[in-house]
Amino acid sequence: MRVIQVNGGLTQLMDATSNYNDEDPGVTGTATAAGLKWQGSITASIEASLEKAWEIASDFCGLHKFVPIVEVCERLKGRNRKPGCLRFYTLNSPTGLPGGKRKGWAKDKLLTISPQHHCFTYTLQGSNLNLEECIFTWHLEEDRDQAGSTLVNWFFDLNPVKKSTKEKTLSDMSELGYNFIKGLETAATATAATATAASISIAPNSDS
Repeated sequence: MRVIQVNGGLTQLMDATSNYNDEDPGVTGTATAAGLKWQGSITASIEASLEKAWEIASDFCGLHKFVPIVEVCERLKGRNRKPGCLRFYTLNSPTGLPGGKRKGWAKDKLLTISPQHHCFTYTLQGSNLNLEECIFTWHLEEDRDQAGSTLVNWFFDLNPVKKSTKEKTLSDMSELGYNFIKGLETAATATAATATAASISIAPNSDS
C-alpha cells in the first residue's frame, strides 16, 4: 500500500479560526449554513485490480471480511449493495478509535452506490464514537501509474466533535481510513492468491 495523500492528517491541519480556501489542498474545514464542517481524506494505491477491490469494498454488509478491527457486521434493513441498506458493526482497536474508545459500535446507512463509477456514499446513523452528521465516500479507480493497482480515495465529512480538538479528531479519522484501505488491499491480494493457487492445482499436467 502506497499512501499518496492525506488531507486532515497531523501535518496538514488548519486552526478552527483560519480562513478556509477551497483552492488549498490542505483544507480540512468548510463553512456551511449549519456551521463549520470538518473534512479529510486519504488517497492510496493498493496492489489489487480495480475489479477485485471494488467487489470487496462495495460489499456494504461485509465490512468484517476485510477490516481487521471490525469484529461483527450485520445487515439490519434493506438489501446489501442497495441504497437504503442499514448495517450495524462493532470495532475493537488496540490503538484507539475516534471518541477515545478502544471498543465501539456504529450503524451506517448506504446513501448512493455506482458500480459504473466505482463509488459509494454512506452516513453514520448512530454510534458511541462521539461523531455527528458524519458522511463517508469511497471512490476507486485504476492507478494509471502502476499497472494492476487501484487508487482508493476515502473521504469523510462531519460536524465538529465535542470534547475533542480538530487535530485529534482528524488524526483519528485518518487512522481509521488507513485501516480500512490497508484491510482492503490485504483481502484483495489474499483472494487473488487463492484463485491463482486453485487454477494451478486444476491445470492439466503437461508431462502426462
